[in-house]
Amino acid sequence: MTETTKTPQCWACGTDLKSIDQKACQNCDRWQKLPWKYITISNSAVAVIAAIISTGVAIMAVRSDYIEKSNFNYIFAGRSIIEASGNLGIRVQNYSKNSFTTADSASCVLLGNKNQTYDLKLPDRWRFFPAAMSSEVSDRYFVPDGQVTLAKGEVYKCTIELENINGFKSLAKFTAEVY
Repeated sequence: MTETTKTPQCWACGTDLKSIDQKACQNCDRWQKLPWKYITISNSAVAVIAAIISTGVAIMAVRSDYIEKSNFNYIFAGRSIIEASGNLGIRVQNYSKNSFTTADSASCVLLGNKNQTYDLKLPDRWRFFPAAMSSEVSDRYFVPDGQVTLAKGEVYKCTIELENINGFKSLAKFTAEVY
């Protein structure tokens, strides 16, 4: 008895293949192995996939730029109120790539007594905080806007509005003790 071997054929067009390991048909260019045997990719499908990927990359770039421009990375390291003058001294460290300025005023509220507030002014020459990206420290002194009576040991919650060079704003809130 002689054994006959069947020549493999293309599943799509029926053309005889040279071997069972042949990956694509030479007549119709169809793939012969899984998974490409059942998956066909047209030029339009490739274009859609490329468009989706490029749109995603563009969105991520815009988002990254937005996050970097809106970044505020600072620390109010020291903050205290001088009893005699009412000046609010703050020690600021700006760690971000963005310079920022403070509003020309701040307000402080006595903890436990929301009726006792006082407003402060900051001279223009002290409003700017350069982009340091280091531990460089800047001391600033807000002065009371009007007459103020303070008692040693009182703790105030203060709020200062900050704005970076890109126009993004943030509220800095902190407590300060009268000494």
